[in-house]
Amino acid sequence: DLYASHEGLLLNYESALTRKVGDKWYNLGTHYLWIGDRTRQLDGAHIEYFRGIANPIGVKVGPTSVPEEVVQLVQKLNPTNKPGKVTLISRFGAGKVAAGL
Repeated sequence: DLYASHEGLLLNYESALTRKVGDKWYNLGTHYLWIGDRTRQLDGAHIEYFRGIANPIGVKVGPTSVPEEVVQLVQKLNPTNKPGKVTLISRFGAGKVAAGL
């Protein structure tokens, strides 16, 4: 089996790869799409796009992450608390992981 993953950085690209399958929308260009540090604003277009797709998604968190905002972000991306829908990807680096945890 082969699985593909990438950061959903360019919304025009991601939108072109999004199709309705049954009653849900999927990004068919990847199995697992993630949100990076630059695009995880709660009121941003990237979060709105990710809310609308059924793919499992990841969210990178690191030294610039505010814990309360991460909780709000997960609630916004997965309001029904579906297991496996959202994965937090830790990106602290060796020098900052102890302080971040």
